[in-house]
Amino acid sequence: MKNPLILVCNSHIDPVWLWEWEEGLAETLSTFRTAVRFCEKYNDFVFCHNESLLYEWVEKYEPSLFDRIVSLVKKGKWCIMGGWYVQPDCNMLLGESVVRQIITGKKYFLEKFGKEPSTAINFDSFGHSRGLVQILTAAGYDSYLFCRPDNKYLDLPGDTFLWQGFDGSTVMAHRAAEHYNSQSGLAGEKIRDWIANSLNMKKKAGVLLWGIGNHGGGPSENDIEEIEKIKNKEKTWNIIQGTPEEYFSIIKEEPEKFAVFKGGLNPFAIGCYTSMKTVKQALYRLEHKFYSAEKLLSLAAVSGNLKYPFAKMEEALKELLFCQFHDILPGSSVEPVEKNVLHRIGYANMIIENETASLYVNIGNCLKPAIPEEFPLMLVNPHPFDIDEIVELELQLPEPNFDKSKIRIPQIFNEKGESIPVQCEKPQCNIKDDHRKKVIFRVKINAGSVVRYSCFLKDVPKETYKKTAREELNFNSEGSRLVIDKSSGFPELWKYKDSKLLGAEQMRFAVINDNADPWGMSIKSFDGEADFFKLMTCSQVFEFAGLTEEKLNPVYISENGEIRTIAESLFTYNSSKIHLKYFVPVDKPGFDVEITVYWMEKDKLLKWIIPVGYNMSCVGRSISGIDCLKQQGREFVFRDWLGIKNYDGENTFSICADGAYGFDICGNNIGISLLRSPAYSGHPVEGEKDIVMTDRAIKRIDQGVHTFRFRLTPGNTDEIIDRSFNHSDLFNNPVISRVVYPTGKGNFTHSGIQVSDATINLQSVKLNDNGDLVIRLLNPCKELKQFKVAVPSIIAEADLEIGPKKLKTWSINRITGEFKETDLLERNIRQNL
Repeated sequence: MKNPLILVCNSHIDPVWLWEWEEGLAETLSTFRTAVRFCEKYNDFVFCHNESLLYEWVEKYEPSLFDRIVSLVKKGKWCIMGGWYVQPDCNMLLGESVVRQIITGKKYFLEKFGKEPSTAINFDSFGHSRGLVQILTAAGYDSYLFCRPDNKYLDLPGDTFLWQGFDGSTVMAHRAAEHYNSQSGLAGEKIRDWIANSLNMKKKAGVLLWGIGNHGGGPSENDIEEIEKIKNKEKTWNIIQGTPEEYFSIIKEEPEKFAVFKGGLNPFAIGCYTSMKTVKQALYRLEHKFYSAEKLLSLAAVSGNLKYPFAKMEEALKELLFCQFHDILPGSSVEPVEKNVLHRIGYANMIIENETASLYVNIGNCLKPAIPEEFPLMLVNPHPFDIDEIVELELQLPEPNFDKSKIRIPQIFNEKGESIPVQCEKPQCNIKDDHRKKVIFRVKINAGSVVRYSCFLKDVPKETYKKTAREELNFNSEGSRLVIDKSSGFPELWKYKDSKLLGAEQMRFAVINDNADPWGMSIKSFDGEADFFKLMTCSQVFEFAGLTEEKLNPVYISENGEIRTIAESLFTYNSSKIHLKYFVPVDKPGFDVEITVYWMEKDKLLKWIIPVGYNMSCVGRSISGIDCLKQQGREFVFRDWLGIKNYDGENTFSICADGAYGFDICGNNIGISLLRSPAYSGHPVEGEKDIVMTDRAIKRIDQGVHTFRFRLTPGNTDEIIDRSFNHSDLFNNPVISRVVYPTGKGNFTHSGIQVSDATINLQSVKLNDNGDLVIRLLNPCKELKQFKVAVPSIIAEADLEIGPKKLKTWSINRITGEFKETDLLERNIRQNL
């Protein structure tokens, strides 16, 4: 009896890459027409395709073609493959974004075709986070088909293996070593090569992908007829035109024969963790903004205060999902795609801002009306845990203060009418008159709560108002001591309790030789020759800052007060500059860093090198889990947060980031990759020495000004790691602060979700099709967690538990308050057993 060889005919269609989306649309329509014609003509032929976005395009722009596909699906001639919205990047997303790629795609395919794939596919994504596994299993998948990285970059126990996630769940996975496509007219040669490969001889079944791809095309008639000839002559293998599910249904009968792999499917194309930073940061911020807005709008809707804007929020979500495509977020597309994507992200942001504006107005109107000369401040904690955080807020004076003998200083009062410390700093505008105020103060807000503070402006004689002067760069608070060296612009010491957190070497900004390839296809690490930014001289500061006198030093204090100190350093390298700011709070350990880079280098990589003062390894937030990252000499990818484990003591520090993804470990140094400067889609060509043309000037990615924010927090190692998800969520979703003028006549009762355990991460809050609330929670810890969840606005409360490193979903009935566990598609788990 011959063993089956399943041929999966597909067409890899990038909606955008070297082309814009309109060309992707045209190729989709052309490819689908061809595939439909062949499905109707050849009895044994089956065509497979995945992304729901492309089907939506066909449904909208050529409905008659869509109807033919529906008919072919019913007949088993066309396979709905994969089931995601697009093939996204599979390393840099929030876990919730992976969930939405699946939910959006599967919902569409179930509605339009009545089909739900059980094999997930990401043929062209540049690596795959281990955190995908439990998302796949919770979404009804039992198998995963991928191509990258190949054996050159990652050794696997076999082409087919059991892939185990952070929580111990597994899916059957297969790496298609021959990749997803075949050249026109050469599918038969690809099949013969596979059959002749001795490594395949002992397999119970085989799977081989074919079809013209990378710009659509799909099957060719010559290939179909050649395959039929091979099929009739082949004596060893039973060649079947089939689907991924057919292959996995055969091999999963004997799972014990396959080895288990417990890791991420990385690295490949490590440059993609850093290339096209403009898009990465814009999309990163949209992710956080969307899920935060969705949470607040869903809570408002379920409590009956506002109607949820389903259509608008779905429109914003689909723009978000589109921009996560694996040739967009990784930065491998051409410049027009970059520009289009930034427009899409801006449009999604506008939708979210428009929809949340009515929410904030309604919440504000329920607060106490203002009294004369008061600025009423509304502060919202969007998180399920209590927070103690610094708030920044700007106020506009009723009219500019033209009295040069006086200055207006802010006074802040909390809900109890108590005066609290406040600091006044330079506002965003650069009007030197007493015109606009930026106020800084610290607030403590319970989980999901709204508080109303008051601000008044008091006139004081200008000669009596003096900001507290500070010369030294030595800071002490709650066991933390930070000393910034004026001769280098970097910390010379940072200690927490008895632990020296930074090493003897200084921080530095390293410029490493790179190339014009945005993927970084041929490397595992950035280990080229390096040079370093240097502190500016006074004359360089004079030129950079556009000053009329050389009176500013390259290291200086720009703000100082009761809340924090801001120290600044200025650096230079060739035509590039760095403006570094330290934000050091008076009463809390740790500090924030803002790095503004004026980047004009070509084929270079910029790393921020942080020396660590103890024997260490790193852990990082990944898709739905915490990943251990120890290996030297390779580039890692992380998401939101890095923890630096201390093998010499119990204290450590963490680094929260706002869109930096790549880093490496070299000795006891951490190197966070900030920027690259390759060419747009500078794909290496075999046999060519140079990646780009040398007879003209070629534009490079990410030239210009970029700003990065980081938060460095010291503490006990276990506590920092366990609370990492919530630490980074707070950093990226700060207190919502607004100046509002309440009517006092609103009946809007806002309260957020409350989770009793501060290590449990609330990944999302949304509404299902019945209007009930859906919450998704992750336990990132190594222990079983039992905790209480409360939704006060609908009087719902439950005692829940989540196993170690598990992700779980519950629906909450908006009328009864009953909690029911569901899968990721929001189906009651009991009904699925």
